[in-house]
Amino acid sequence: MNIKEQYGKPENLKNRIGLYRYSTSPQTFQQWIAAVLPRQMSISILELGCGTGELWKTLHGNFPDSAIVLSDNSENMLEEARANLKGMKLQFRKIDFNSIPYDDGSFDLIIANHNLYHAENLDTVLGEIKRVLTPDGTFLCSTNSPRHLMELKKILLDRGIKDLWPNGDLTEKFGMENGERILSEHFSSVNRYDYHAKLHITEARSILEYYSSFGNGSIDRLLEEKADEILKELNWKIQSGLFYEVSTRSGIFICHK
Repeated sequence: MNIKEQYGKPENLKNRIGLYRYSTSPQTFQQWIAAVLPRQMSISILELGCGTGELWKTLHGNFPDSAIVLSDNSENMLEEARANLKGMKLQFRKIDFNSIPYDDGSFDLIIANHNLYHAENLDTVLGEIKRVLTPDGTFLCSTNSPRHLMELKKILLDRGIKDLWPNGDLTEKFGMENGERILSEHFSSVNRYDYHAKLHITEARSILEYYSSFGNGSIDRLLEEKADEILKELNWKIQSGLFYEVSTRSGIFICHK
């Protein structure tokens, strides 16, 4: 599956994020990140792969009087982020994280939220991040565990729909289980923080929308064939237990040079 197909359209990311409205956690993932990060004033910040900018609805208040650059490699995403965060003092810039167009030591805080696993050459990307980070700066990145949303993966596997799930291969490249080792090759200090929650899904069609957000034509065709069967099973489970429970396993790493 192609990252441009997955994230070229903001609707795909919205459907992906939308599933988490069923979380039973008292804190959203974004609120949890805001609680982990210390409040700082007048610093320089770069987010790589900002998507629709959803993180900054929660995080913006943590950094008063700061110079904040939100970047993405998709113009469509940047347009959506600008509209989503209208009125906030932010800069927006199209950036490919393989070649960050800033001088060495430009940023006090760099954030890469659920996107490092898309890097073709992760060492190159991490080298660029380290280069533009100030000597005492902080790098925060998030990812998932291969066990994230396993119940949804099983629905596909039980129907012979294989090798189309985006989370498995990607988290093997950079996930919660191997992230600390990978990051330690570039940063002297790496701390791991885990975020686990349950989703109590009450609308079966939300799961099909999540699958469709993969932006994969092959899975869309298979889902069209299996949609009625999947909806029937999910609706039965939801009616029996009032919801369909799904486990989330994700987290962040906070790194220093």
